[in-house]
Amino acid sequence: MDLYENYKRLNDLSLQQKDLIEKSDFDQLLKVLAQKQEIMEEIDKVDLKEYLHRQKEPEMALRQLKELVEGLTEIEEKNSMFLKEKQSKLGDELKDFNIKQRGSKGYQAANNYEAKFIDKKS
Repeated sequence: MDLYENYKRLNDLSLQQKDLIEKSDFDQLLKVLAQKQEIMEEIDKVDLKEYLHRQKEPEMALRQLKELVEGLTEIEEKNSMFLKEKQSKLGDELKDFNIKQRGSKGYQAANNYEAKFIDKKS
């Protein structure tokens, strides 16, 4: 497949990744990340000089690739930042949950004891 097309597919998947992070659809996100990994492995196999040499207009092809990669880099940086924010929020929610669980267990333990009355008349 064409190098430009691979970068275009990578760009599309990165945009899809952003939506999945927003929706917290982590199962689908893992699938998208696996697809991106496969595409990156294909890209790594291509020799850029050879690719450009085969193009009718190498300078234009290089400019298009550069623009696409710059846009892709920007999307990836945003995705990474957004994912870190999501991770932080989930961590905070987990801490809150654990605190509530400990408090709840404390009240449950208190209810396990029977009330005992001392009859002073006897």
